[in-house]
Amino acid sequence: MNKLLKRQLKKYWKGDGIPKELEPLLNSISLSYDHFEKDRQLIERSMEISSEELREALTEAEEYNKTLEEFAYIVAHDLRTPVRTIVSFNQLILKKFGKELPDEATEYFEYVITASKNMNDMFNGLLEYVILGNKENEFERVDMNEVSNLAATLLKQDINQRNTLLLIEESLPHVNGNKEQLTTLLMNLIGNALKHSNVVVPVIKIAHSTTEKGNHIFSVTDNGPGVAPKYADKIFRLFHQLIPNKKEGAGIGLALCKGIVEKHKGNIWLDSEYTDGARFYFSIPLHQKEELVPEI
Repeated sequence: MNKLLKRQLKKYWKGDGIPKELEPLLNSISLSYDHFEKDRQLIERSMEISSEELREALTEAEEYNKTLEEFAYIVAHDLRTPVRTIVSFNQLILKKFGKELPDEATEYFEYVITASKNMNDMFNGLLEYVILGNKENEFERVDMNEVSNLAATLLKQDINQRNTLLLIEESLPHVNGNKEQLTTLLMNLIGNALKHSNVVVPVIKIAHSTTEKGNHIFSVTDNGPGVAPKYADKIFRLFHQLIPNKKEGAGIGLALCKGIVEKHKGNIWLDSEYTDGARFYFSIPLHQKEELVPEI
């Protein structure tokens, strides 16, 4: 570049030569160009190194995720076997010798059975949570009425046992999403309401609305004890329980709900102002390509 510039200047001044006062300027330009070339080479080299490091990091992340998912499968499948054995044998002991056992011993056996079942639920929830993080989105047009009815059918036994009145708003919309994940989402929100219900007739309502921000807003409301506003953020953390050592729940359900909603580019939150029970909202954008639009 600098040599070309000098040639052009020589042609301009022909045989007179380049004025001496321009020599320092040309030297500065030449020096700057040399620095530029060195910097350019360093940048190109750093980009090559960064690209290589990025490829290595991505490979390591893929291997890590694969290992994590394999571990989750081991937990869910291999470790569930001894847990099921514990439950089965404790139930067998109670069935065969229950009448001969003192009440205190029977209570202990029932406690072990309940704790073991919760452990099994935790394994299942952990598996779902890990798989969710490593699974590619496979979205389609999903009828939320079908999703709600399917969730209710899968929870029918628990709903009937607790004399629950489940009210599903008619004409829920279609959304762009994953039907399996959305069913899991509603099952966990309904199941959460059932687990914490302390009323004779639990009432759970599923409703829908839209906002100017372009979101479908769904709500799941119950008439249970509710959740204190100070726990509004904590309840979505993995393994967090409002009541430690509670017989039901492993602290994974709401964390899984959060993961599913975020997969759908939405948000989930607790209505801290609702005082007649608990009300959870979650949003799903009308167009999945839109950025996350908080509705809190």
